[in-house]
Amino acid sequence: VSLSAKTAKQLGITSEKDFVHMRGRAGLFVNTDVVLDALQKKAFEEAKKRNVKINKRLLRKISEAIASSALRYQLLKISPEKMIVFDMDEAINLRGDTSAYLQYAYTRASAIMKKSKRKTFSYKIQKINEYEKALVRKLIALPAVINAAVNDLRPNYICNYAYELASTFDKFYEFCPVLKAEDIATRN
Repeated sequence: VSLSAKTAKQLGITSEKDFVHMRGRAGLFVNTDVVLDALQKKAFEEAKKRNVKINKRLLRKISEAIASSALRYQLLKISPEKMIVFDMDEAINLRGDTSAYLQYAYTRASAIMKKSKRKTFSYKIQKINEYEKALVRKLIALPAVINAAVNDLRPNYICNYAYELASTFDKFYEFCPVLKAEDIATRN
């Protein structure tokens, strides 16, 4: 794992290069706890901006979860044969291939379910649009992705799938107003 020049600087390591390689023999490494603490601090500040009224204890708990998932996801999403260049600002960004983006998509989906106040859903197949088709196709692919990840020992397959699913859901959410659909069959 290497650090981006910006992240290295934030952690007190100076370098003229675009990234800094961790080298144990040379004594050039950063403890995971230091990285997690720095990520948690960044996440805390970002969450505080977005949730002014939330209490600090809950905010601290949320920011710890964001920091932990950000680090894990950034390490797991890269295929094993590629070098990992870790960037803290990128890791907690709400846009792009990050755990925060995935969590945001999950929160949106959960909100739809909660606001619908329904425990079960029944539906009749009717004409569906391209965004609905894309979402269904992506959901159906999950078992194959899990099998491939297990068989090939590549957790990055699951990370890539999760990002693609979140992106597909984001488009669906934008173009298919579920809770505001005009008729009940479409809503269901």
